[in-house]
Amino acid sequence: MRHRMRTLGATALLTAALALGGCRSTPTPTQWQPHESLLTILAELELHRHEDLYRFGYPRDVTGQNVFRASLVRLANWEAQWPGRWPDIVAFSKALAYESLGEFTEARLHFERVAAMDTDLSEAADEHLAVIERFAELESFEPQGQTLTLFLLDFEDHVEDWRREAVRRRDTPWESITRVAWEQSEMQLAEALREARFSLSDGEERYRASCEALIENHGESHRIHRHWLRLGDYHRDLAERLVVFNPPSQTAFDLDTFESLITAARAIYLQVERADGFHEKLEARARLAALEEFAARVREEAR
Repeated sequence: MRHRMRTLGATALLTAALALGGCRSTPTPTQWQPHESLLTILAELELHRHEDLYRFGYPRDVTGQNVFRASLVRLANWEAQWPGRWPDIVAFSKALAYESLGEFTEARLHFERVAAMDTDLSEAADEHLAVIERFAELESFEPQGQTLTLFLLDFEDHVEDWRREAVRRRDTPWESITRVAWEQSEMQLAEALREARFSLSDGEERYRASCEALIENHGESHRIHRHWLRLGDYHRDLAERLVVFNPPSQTAFDLDTFESLITAARAIYLQVERADGFHEKLEARARLAALEEFAARVREEAR
């Protein structure tokens, strides 16, 4: 299936490129030529759209921009200069870019337009539609729970739905985008738990478990160090809370508990700070410096 879909997509874009090349009967005057041709936009899109977005993140073009977002801008600019030309090719290319970005509702709309046309790309659009209808449905998820508990249960079900999709799409062209979507839904759940943790009897435990689940489930993700930073922040926030509710200047202050939280946060920040080649390295370094200053101040106040 994977080979078939990759071949189908490549053939579709190749057909489009050949069509572009064959449709130029007369050269366009230089002053009216677009900055880049549709062929070059398609070539860059096709070059990158099979990359593993889950493990390596979004590819960048020579200007440092996200290839898929940049492709959408360039396609829009090309359309403005050549309105009405090759609408099936332009719509199909936009759909592929939106699909790679995880914007499945937009992708579905563009694939539907192509599927309704009398074009060689219609079959390829139908193939994509058969898959991303479900993705678009999940993308439009809104928790319906009337209480906080039910709200979070809805969110947990949503995460599980994406996990199942990621398992189902293993070894297909949609493997990486579904793993990205699953991870993103877990990040959203973790953030919801972070905000709600003081309103739940077991809020702290559930939030910590969500942080640990991100690390356990997404060890291959390019965002793994962000998940570690979240867990480090969890320990740092608990230390801050301890200081606020039990001032270090008072005899009830528990210095040992404070030090254990600082130690846990420090170990995580150090781990990320030593991860060469990741942007989170600098974030961890800044957090580590701030943590040490915070800890030194509290120890001074506790003397």
